[in-house]
Amino acid sequence: MARCGVLLLSGFCPKCYEQIRGRGMGHRKPPVLPIRVLTPLEAEAMAMMRRDEAEAPAVARSARDEVLLGWLPNVHEWLTETQWHDGKPRKSTTLMVVVENGRWKCWVHDRDARRSAWVTADAWEALWVVLERSLKDDDLEWRKDTR
Repeated sequence: MARCGVLLLSGFCPKCYEQIRGRGMGHRKPPVLPIRVLTPLEAEAMAMMRRDEAEAPAVARSARDEVLLGWLPNVHEWLTETQWHDGKPRKSTTLMVVVENGRWKCWVHDRDARRSAWVTADAWEALWVVLERSLKDDDLEWRKDTR
């Protein structure tokens, strides 16, 4: 039995109660949850404050691989660079490689810009060449994160 959102949110749901007691049908479809309004104290406690630049620790490169840097410099930069050219911190990129239906696929997730793209090729090395060229020319078909 799936848990009711009203029951989880408030601790009691009259429809769930009547169904358990055998007095009614309960929910015919999932109930619409009320929009919860935060109290001023809760809103203040949840507000995210940006740290001052003076408090921020110095950010360094997370990893360095000379072989990858020599072969695929743009891929290496996207994966390892943790700082923008102006010195502000940057979230590094995530990369996932899969094989599906006989094709190599690579998912690139730009965590800093909250977007992702897929690159596909017939061979392992061709995948990396296509990815390097696409990152250099900035011609990937980026999709915005929905979360």
